[in-house]
Amino acid sequence: MNTIRLQNKTGRELEAFVTDCGRLFLPASLFGNEQTILYCTAYDGAETIQANGHIYAAAEWLATEFPEHRKQIEELKKQIGGNQ
Repeated sequence: MNTIRLQNKTGRELEAFVTDCGRLFLPASLFGNEQTILYCTAYDGAETIQANGHIYAAAEWLATEFPEHRKQIEELKKQIGGNQ
């Protein structure tokens, strides 16, 4: 698994992860309350990563659950070469 750095619109750096098979995991905090997102991913059976005291959710799950952000998520996946 590789750690990557993303920059948000305000210039703040954010950490994300790309697995060896190319799956992108983004910080859950970008999409709402981390604990709530953790419960939702668990209910849906979606994968998460817990690192550095934070939750990272699979980009494909986030794109489904937050369709208003789908375009940005897909663009990030293209930029980093993510498979899913």
